[in-house]
Amino acid sequence: MSVTPGVGQPNTPVYAVKPPMLTLAVVSLCFGIAGVLMLWVPFFGWSLGIVAVLTGHVAVSHIKRSIQPRSGKGLAIGGLVTGYFATVVGTGFFIVTVIIAVVRNH
Repeated sequence: MSVTPGVGQPNTPVYAVKPPMLTLAVVSLCFGIAGVLMLWVPFFGWSLGIVAVLTGHVAVSHIKRSIQPRSGKGLAIGGLVTGYFATVVGTGFFIVTVIIAVVRNH
């Protein structure tokens, strides 16, 4: 008679294995947060936001197409949101700065 381990045994824990985290998703979120925090530095927050958007899109695409399950989609989406925010607000700051410079020179 063979006994299958974990089946019918009263104190045998069953553990679920979490899929590995995609590092690029973490990188995207870090660059997005840094981009938002550095918006006061001209072009720096804006460029960090662009990097966050690019790495976020690559991470989401990789998670969707991966044969092995990967976690980190939420982090990649967070990187996309913060990256787009930094990019849009940084572009807005640039436009306002140019408008103010043009108005002052007239």
